[in-house]
Amino acid sequence: MYTKISFITSILIITSTFAQNQTSTTINKGEYNNVANKFSLEFVAATEQIKDSSDHQVNGMYTSLKTSLLYTLTEEDELRLYNSYVIEDYQKSETSKYFELLEGMYRRKGILNQAEHGVSLDFEAKYAKVLDSKIKKYWGFDSEAIPQIIVKRKMENGFGVEFKARHHFYERNKNKASTLTNEDRLYLSAYKMFNHSFIFNTELKYRHKIYTGAHFSHRRGGYQARNHEDLVIHPGLMYFLSRQALLEGYVETKLNDTFDNRKLSTLMKDEFILGAALYLTVF
Repeated sequence: MYTKISFITSILIITSTFAQNQTSTTINKGEYNNVANKFSLEFVAATEQIKDSSDHQVNGMYTSLKTSLLYTLTEEDELRLYNSYVIEDYQKSETSKYFELLEGMYRRKGILNQAEHGVSLDFEAKYAKVLDSKIKKYWGFDSEAIPQIIVKRKMENGFGVEFKARHHFYERNKNKASTLTNEDRLYLSAYKMFNHSFIFNTELKYRHKIYTGAHFSHRRGGYQARNHEDLVIHPGLMYFLSRQALLEGYVETKLNDTFDNRKLSTLMKDEFILGAALYLTVF
């Protein structure tokens, strides 16, 4: 359920640049100023297993289509419009289909650059509206504001690392104890490219959720403290179908969950899921 559009875009750019260098292709500088060349359209189609929160058995599939339209203002400034459509197909209940989010983003690139500082640093400011009325009621908020920093370093032999830190400010539509007020997220990923055809990527995802108050979670069947933390690991193998298309197969599980503090071996088994995604850059 996590999206890696910015990471995948970076990888596609690296590969495209390599291919251009190998064939000695030059880019006409005038093309950059053409309005059409300042737009980039990307799609991510993904599907993964859903597990029941009580018996931890697979009981459905979560499928999403995420669309991202990027506009380059300058070499350092970008705007993005993002939308997500979701299908939740459960074995014993009716399939849910809904438009989930509409998000606007501003990105400032190159605040730090690797040549001078050892790493590159970007900043993003996002604002997202929840589109589906039932999801608004279920989540307990109408919109969210998200500032984010991204630190990256490219290394030799196809290695690279990326760190992201973000905070979610939720605009709540109800004041129940079970409603989220804020959330912190940290992402750390490392990848290795093989023969410019395969990428092995592993991402750690930490979340700190802050609810309005302690409450009983009917979905999880237990007491939920006001502060909740979990840590997810997401290793995946990616294959380039072309310079603009990437196919990923992945597994995902949890390494920590403060809801019930299960043993690590039990937690990893309970939360283990399989998934696949197709990343496509249209232009």
